[in-house]
Amino acid sequence: MKKCFEKIDQNCLMATKIFKTLSHPLRLKILCHLFNEASTVSALEELCHGSQSLVSQCLKRLELEGHVESSRDGKNVYYRIKDMRIIELFKNFEKVFCNRN
Repeated sequence: MKKCFEKIDQNCLMATKIFKTLSHPLRLKILCHLFNEASTVSALEELCHGSQSLVSQCLKRLELEGHVESSRDGKNVYYRIKDMRIIELFKNFEKVFCNRN
């Protein structure tokens, strides 16, 4: 445990930034959906019940922070999780919050 604490202490600022990002309900919902599959703004708008402008703002912040990336396919822009730390967090998030047992 001591070794773990030392490692967390070294990366405290980075961890704080990630948890601050996850503290916004819409950003959390967006990342939950992106954890399962890449998606467009309009699909995320519908899935997360958020306005187009708010979903776009959240995605822009997530992209600027390096957590998601976008790619264009014709007229559509798809977003996906880029940050492996977010993927690992959501694997555990899913176990804790989505497990029905």
